[in-house]
Amino acid sequence: MSGTIVSHNEAQKKVTFGDGEEDKADVVPLSVLLQPKEYILGIADLTGELMRFCIKCVSTGDFDKCYKICDILKTMHGGFLSLGYIPAKELYHKMMVFKSSLHKVEEACYSLQLRKSEVPADMLSDVFEMYDADENHAHFM
Repeated sequence: MSGTIVSHNEAQKKVTFGDGEEDKADVVPLSVLLQPKEYILGIADLTGELMRFCIKCVSTGDFDKCYKICDILKTMHGGFLSLGYIPAKELYHKMMVFKSSLHKVEEACYSLQLRKSEVPADMLSDVFEMYDADENHAHFM
């Protein structure tokens, strides 16, 4: 996990095909236009996946990744706030979900930190297995 996100320009290059093959006259470059709004919405979707990955890391005992994900989400939250107002109702909804995901990850990290002093490290993952995936709610002790 590198902690970096592919920029919009880099993502656009990844969906451009046949570019840079000047020696082949029959190759026509093909590019899928990646709208900035769609890119931002995709990044917002990523936050929910990171939250799920964090909860999985807690249940498997990979606690360091959970803290790293929390730091990444906090940085992303600051980045989204710096964008200011974007007139897209989809983004408003995704930001509400993002705040909820960030809260769940912060709660998991906080609970982890508290439990480290009470429970041996090899048993901590059992404490956090009360995650209810069906309701998408984390129930931490």
